[in-house]
Amino acid sequence: MPQGHQIGIKRLDEASTETDKMEIVGSVIAVSGIGISADTIDDTEYGILEDNFRKYTYGMKDVSEIGLTVRYRKGNPERTAQADKIQQSFMDEVLESIQLIFPAPISKIWTMDCVVSGFELPTEKDGKIDRVLKIKPSGAPAITNVV
Repeated sequence: MPQGHQIGIKRLDEASTETDKMEIVGSVIAVSGIGISADTIDDTEYGILEDNFRKYTYGMKDVSEIGLTVRYRKGNPERTAQADKIQQSFMDEVLESIQLIFPAPISKIWTMDCVVSGFELPTEKDGKIDRVLKIKPSGAPAITNVV
């Protein structure tokens, strides 16, 4: 699993006092599965093949399931609450609005609605809490530049 210790994660919290209503969940220490793919559709016009090769066109696009290990300090009620809310979204079957913030040289923010597709119970070591979250983006992510 690649390191992700400089990637930030936020979630939309309507109760937030932040202008954008996005609250920090924790520090991402490991990330996997960030990618976008597309189905392919056979577009071959049979009967007029000149080179005996199939032709393809694009089908539906999909953002892969993303695995995140998020860390925050024990005794940080704000971050614990945000992580708990993501976990509760799984139980309540509601979408979460999540931001992943990638530092330079990528310098991008991915904002997306997500299904929380899984989680592991939090573990503590040396005053730090780790949570493993799995999210499956629903629809296209909005990709913007970090300002």
